Parts: sequence; structure tokens; C-alpha cells
Amino acid sequence: MVDASALGADTFGRGSSSLPSSTFFMKTIDLHDTKTCADALERLEHALFLFQQSGEYSCRVVHGIGEGVLANAVHNALTKNPLIHQWEEEEGGGSCVVLF
Repeated sequence: MVDASALGADTFGRGSSSLPSSTFFMKTIDLHDTKTCADALERLEHALFLFQQSGEYSCRVVHGIGEGVLANAVHNALTKNPLIHQWEEEEGGGSCVVLF
């Protein structure tokens, strides 16, 4: 697994009452609110391209847990994307960290 804290990013869940001490926040692509898997993958590819072109070296992709359909599609897309150096699902599932 990629340790997000090693990348300089703090991880915290929803409902966290305090902000992380770090001033660095990892860019996030939130896909779990999309209506279709195709819409989610289009948003993912577009955002990954923009982040990589702007010099980001990592991002978090939130796909949610659910039945795993979107998560599997996202994982397949990340595996095939030539911009991606590495990706790992975060502990607990529902999101992954991507390295460009």
C-alpha cells in the first residue's frame, strides 16, 4: 500500500473535527457521486490528465465501496493509463492513491 503520509499528505475521514497539521493537501478526484460508470471514467481520465500536466505528482481517487463495480472499473483504468506510475488502494477501500 502507498503510505499517503509518506507523500506529505494527511489522511482523515469524513466528519473529522480537526484539520490535519500538514498544510499540504493531496488533490482529490471524487467519483462516487457520478450517475454512470462511463461518466466516472470520463471524469477520471480528464482529471488525471489535468493533474499530471499541471505538475502534480500524486492524487487521491475516491470511488466509494458499494458493490465494487466502479472500484473495479477505476482500478482497470488506472492500470492501463500510461500517465500512472503506480496506484494503491487505501486501507479500508473506497479510495486509492495515484502516483504520476
